[in-house]
Amino acid sequence: MKYLSLTMFLAIIFLSSDNLNAQKYDTIQVTSTSINTKVLREGTHRYLVYAKMKKDSIRTLTQFWTRTIKRTDYNGTPAIEITQEWEDKDSVMHIVSGKLTAES
Repeated sequence: MKYLSLTMFLAIIFLSSDNLNAQKYDTIQVTSTSINTKVLREGTHRYLVYAKMKKDSIRTLTQFWTRTIKRTDYNGTPAIEITQEWEDKDSVMHIVSGKLTAES
């Protein structure tokens, strides 16, 4: 019985302390008022993305990300077209393209 009481006490302390340190928000709300499209730089931009498990470890999961941003017209409405391509060591992993209008 003493063991069960101690176990329950430790479980309650552990669960309550975890809740005290938990982040309060895990979702970002994006609205048209929080986006400033005037700061987007048109053109093609390339990024080298990799992971390191420790400060002195080798780079792993190396990827190249290419993003092209251009201002365009979509059904008579000014729009921004964004195309992304993610490449692994020897293959294309992800390609997506989309157009955003001021009404989106």
